[in-house]
Amino acid sequence: MADAKDSDRNIARVVGVSQPTITRYRHQFLKTGIIQSFEIIPNLAKLGFEIMACTVFKFGEPVDTENYRVVYAAPCDKGTFIISVHKNFIDYLEFVCKYNVVQRCLVPLSETPLKQLSFKDISLSEI
Repeated sequence: MADAKDSDRNIARVVGVSQPTITRYRHQFLKTGIIQSFEIIPNLAKLGFEIMACTVFKFGEPVDTENYRVVYAAPCDKGTFIISVHKNFIDYLEFVCKYNVVQRCLVPLSETPLKQLSFKDISLSEI
């Protein structure tokens, strides 16, 4: 997961299995949707974002996920759950003032996190 676009040969060498095994698993994971894309997780604070927000909007409201920095959105029991990033609190307020907010949690990105946002610690044995 640390270098998913590395060659199958190099990954096989590091993991200790054959290159065809890595190729087969990579294709299987892509086909079944376990791996959806090969993307990086940037340092959001260094990109100028001050806030990461987890917000639940009232059920049934259409939430504009295209014109804001929404990184994840899904239906939940109380409405629509969204994780978004914002340059500052004003930017966040402009986002939420358009909707009926049920719950919210704001995380300042300037603080040192207890654990970095990463998927590298997820073991394949857990899948």
